[in-house]
Amino acid sequence: MKDEKELRGLLRRLDGETVRTFTKVLRAMIGSQAEPDRHKDLLARMEELTASGDVTPTTMRAMLAAWRGDWEGERIYTYGDAKARVEAEPELEAHRDTILYDWPEGEEHWEWVCTAPVAEIVGCAKVVGEAPEEAVALGEA
Repeated sequence: MKDEKELRGLLRRLDGETVRTFTKVLRAMIGSQAEPDRHKDLLARMEELTASGDVTPTTMRAMLAAWRGDWEGERIYTYGDAKARVEAEPELEAHRDTILYDWPEGEEHWEWVCTAPVAEIVGCAKVVGEAPEEAVALGEA
């Protein structure tokens, strides 16, 4: 990368979820300057991904999620994770469009889809499906 202009160009080609994840990681890095060693692994992962030649929004998200999971002991859930769960559960598949909608909660929503009991997700999807405007206004989505 040559300069800030080129960086902006690269970021514009990424999808929203990747940019949000990347921004979240950058915020965490900036907030942790007291622990510079913890970013060595991220740099190594980024170099490995770049060397592979397979740099896409999907591979970038996967690399960042793996790094965050190793780094904080927590998992970052993505749309892909949520989609896989919906496809694996027939009860969820019936409400696919509602569940996989791009809700403003972002990663929190994907985590909920990946970890909540199926009955809870289906119940919420039914409410949203019956009255989407009211459900969103009530924060039930």
